Amino acid sequence: MSRTFDELIELANRADNDDRPATVIESLRAASACGAGLSSRYELMLADNLRAVGRITEARRVMREIREFPEDKAWLVNVQRGKIEHDAGNFQDAAYCLETAVEQNPKSTVPYVYLASAYSAMQQYEKAIGVLKTGLVAEGDRDEVYLNLGYKYRAIGCYQEAQEAFQNALEITPDYEEAAVALRDVNSALDILRRA
Repeated sequence: MSRTFDELIELANRADNDDRPATVIESLRAASACGAGLSSRYELMLADNLRAVGRITEARRVMREIREFPEDKAWLVNVQRGKIEHDAGNFQDAAYCLETAVEQNPKSTVPYVYLASAYSAMQQYEKAIGVLKTGLVAEGDRDEVYLNLGYKYRAIGCYQEAQEAFQNALEITPDYEEAAVALRDVNSALDILRRA
């Protein structure tokens, strides 16, 4: 017995929440084949999951086919384009898309984190740090902003600033394992420097 459009969309949503990109891709493709067509939300989801499995050309094609999306969601389209170009190694193009996303929605932490990642990929750490500092006043996952800020400081050897950023991430989310591991690393580096 074949699944209905609604069942396939529900399966795609669950798979997306569980980080199962192949299941998302096939669920959305099957839903699209039912003839109802996908909304821009699900086209973005499809593009993101194609990107996640490394199918960059297909992800770009899906993004080109998106025709309608709510005006207040335009920034999400640019975040998605930026992520695709970042994964393709086109960091300057990624930065352009993500700068646009920041302009479109300066209140969300999301575009700041991705924009900083694009700058870091081009080894423009000071620019990335500036973006993340600005992102700290936005709404959303500030712990993620602090984590990335710590990574940028660690990359340029500013271990005390990195330590403070990782500690701030852990104050927001005490069980943030990635921040805890990074904090242990910079604490160890600082200890070596103090004893040298």
